[in-house]
Amino acid sequence: MLSLNSYEDYLKQNIEDAFSLPFEAYTSSDIFSTEVDNIFHKDWVFACSEQEIPMPGDYKVLTFLNESVMIIRQKDHSIKALLNNCRHRGTKLLDDGRGNSKKIICPYHAWSYSNDGKLKGAPFTGNIKIEKEKHCLKGIKIESWQSLVFINFNGEAQSIAKRYSGLNRYFKAFDSSRFKYATEDSIEKWSCNWKIAMENAMESYHLFAVHNETLEKTTPTKKAYYVEGGADWTLTGGAIVDIKSKFMDMFKQDKYNYLDNYLLISLPPSFVGILTYDSFAWIQILPDDVGKISVISGGLSSNKGKTPKSIQDFVNKFFKEDEAICERMQESMKSKISSGGKLVELEKVIVDFRQYIAKYSFAAKVDSHMKSERVNDFPSDVPE
Repeated sequence: MLSLNSYEDYLKQNIEDAFSLPFEAYTSSDIFSTEVDNIFHKDWVFACSEQEIPMPGDYKVLTFLNESVMIIRQKDHSIKALLNNCRHRGTKLLDDGRGNSKKIICPYHAWSYSNDGKLKGAPFTGNIKIEKEKHCLKGIKIESWQSLVFINFNGEAQSIAKRYSGLNRYFKAFDSSRFKYATEDSIEKWSCNWKIAMENAMESYHLFAVHNETLEKTTPTKKAYYVEGGADWTLTGGAIVDIKSKFMDMFKQDKYNYLDNYLLISLPPSFVGILTYDSFAWIQILPDDVGKISVISGGLSSNKGKTPKSIQDFVNKFFKEDEAICERMQESMKSKISSGGKLVELEKVIVDFRQYIAKYSFAAKVDSHMKSERVNDFPSDVPE
């Protein structure tokens, strides 16, 4: 049996020494419970983009690990995160997904709330007095950075803006403020551990094998590289070899060569995004159980309207490829005899991710943030 102490030792390995984790790390209920308690219940979890809820009353509901949260736009255009349970007997108030609500009404006994969580009414209470101020919906900590909205259940996590400040230069370089419209999102249920899906989303080593007919043709493995990273976040990237963007012809000068590249932004425990000059897309990974996850895809674009069918078909195809390999991996992790081997250089991002788990699940001392020479390919100060 893999002890928590042994698991921590594996998590702290650097790239020179790193081996695949013991298979039990992906199947153990004890390890999963530790990660839930110390990571998902204590650290920031990605919820949605601000562009998904642009107008007062717009909301998005997420449910994972038996907790349901509504992210809702207020009249003053601020955003609140509220637990999605009626304060009467706990009924789930709003269904998962996006919508708009002028008033939140419980489907069970019709207790009603304003969008800021205040109890407005409770019908047929007889002689029982309901103190409204004691029956407001419970709020949780919320913070927005680069239009991405994160939630924190225990309210004690470090500011997200401070943690990710080193990434701001890259968003500025790609002029991401142009992306004002949310694309359609989708949700799928995969049968694998959350770490398998995160590791798969982060690393580009598998593209030539798993995505030979899809991603490998536009973002080849041999042109992937590490930019910078550590336990808190990692930035990798690569060349885009099949560029059809209408913007590219404007940027052939040497100083804009980086715009022919993509950046892969890994923000554990739940977000991996790909930033290009045309768009910002992401995958959101939320655990449901030790071997079950919800996978939510989303993104931002400078163009309003539905994603072209050809692009959506392409995305659907490589998502199915990822789902198949992740579920295949999870089945393999059930072995009591087999074990894995050394990680390779293109898997440095996985080492960073594991050190994130070590830092936030075990309060372990981890390696310092590392920068590669590729950092210099991207401007540190881009004119507005």
